[in-house]
Amino acid sequence: MMSDDMALVQEFARNNSEQAFATLVSRHVNLVYSVALRRVGEPHLAEDVTQGVFIILAKKAKSLGPKTILPAWLCRTARYVSSHAIRTQQRRHAREQEAHMQSMTNEPDADAWSQIAPMLDEALGSLTQPEHDAVVLRFFGGKPFAEVSAAIGTSEEAARMRVARAVEKLRKFFCRRGVGVSVAVLSGVITANSVGATPAALASAATASAVQGTVVSTGISTLVQSAMKTMTWLKMKLAIGIGVTALIAGTALVAVASKQGAQNHQQDSLLIVPQVSVGKVVRGMTTNEVEAVLGKPDKWRGSIMVYDKEFAMSVVQSGKGAWVVFCGNQMFAESSLKKFNGRTKEGIGAGSSKAEVMKAFGQPDATQATNDGHSLWEQLEYMNNGALTFTFQNDKVVGMIVRFDLAAK
Repeated sequence: MMSDDMALVQEFARNNSEQAFATLVSRHVNLVYSVALRRVGEPHLAEDVTQGVFIILAKKAKSLGPKTILPAWLCRTARYVSSHAIRTQQRRHAREQEAHMQSMTNEPDADAWSQIAPMLDEALGSLTQPEHDAVVLRFFGGKPFAEVSAAIGTSEEAARMRVARAVEKLRKFFCRRGVGVSVAVLSGVITANSVGATPAALASAATASAVQGTVVSTGISTLVQSAMKTMTWLKMKLAIGIGVTALIAGTALVAVASKQGAQNHQQDSLLIVPQVSVGKVVRGMTTNEVEAVLGKPDKWRGSIMVYDKEFAMSVVQSGKGAWVVFCGNQMFAESSLKKFNGRTKEGIGAGSSKAEVMKAFGQPDATQATNDGHSLWEQLEYMNNGALTFTFQNDKVVGMIVRFDLAAK
């Protein structure tokens, strides 16, 4: 049979005999398909692999020696083609995942203002007066930073920093109340919606009552008196606060220094909080904010900030800010990545077993498994329990995907 195999191969090589090749295919197709199916695990992909093997046989027919053991050669070729098919499929999966994330970055934030508006003025009230002044000038008045800095008596760079701090405070204010927005989105919706057109007669009525002493309703008069009392109290409170601050300044400096030392001690500990943060990277952070805690990325991949060398993690940016973090070897293709050292509060991280993950998080919502000929790769996806995906290589966690987007919707 084996010598007959090579006779058919040589017949095809010499005369391009379709009948000889068809005989070879019918004789060995089950063998090739079975090898492929075991390797790739998907019937349709196994069919593609099988066709690929016989295409290679046709191309190499003239170079095969007469002592070639064709079934063994076909088995080896099937393994090679299967491995390439798996890698191609994994790269396609990674591209699709990235494309999905890229498409999500363009989702409209049409409902952001309706969620922010009822709380905006309360949020503004939580700012310090210098921060409040800068935000009003910049976003309500639409002033460039040059004019903002001139009005508040600082440099342009200091004005930028003050506005940035203020907007971050506003973002945190809204997040604590269940409205997850990025700094960019928040700035945009405030600028676009915070100041609307007033009724036509209001300006003249306000001028008349304020300047000309026109009689106003009792309700308006009461409002004026109450507001003025509040303003007087706030002025007194500010003066008292300055005195108290001066008394405790020395103690505060010691406490801050102590706290800073503790933070530095914990810098290497990357706690993963699903839907919230990975280490110092917090949901909704802008590119500049991520760079402030991680430094400049080693490279960009579309909207993804890649930190391969030091952190073994990547941060996906969108119009809503940071919303996905890739930790470690999550795409099957980054085998050179250093080990990611972050862990969840349950202690799950790189090196954890599949059993440990399932004990901590339960049954996954979706699974995927492939074998590239060297390692068994698996993914467990938890969409309803923290928006986490764990990637395993031979039963050990080598990567995680932490999503922030679900909690922000």
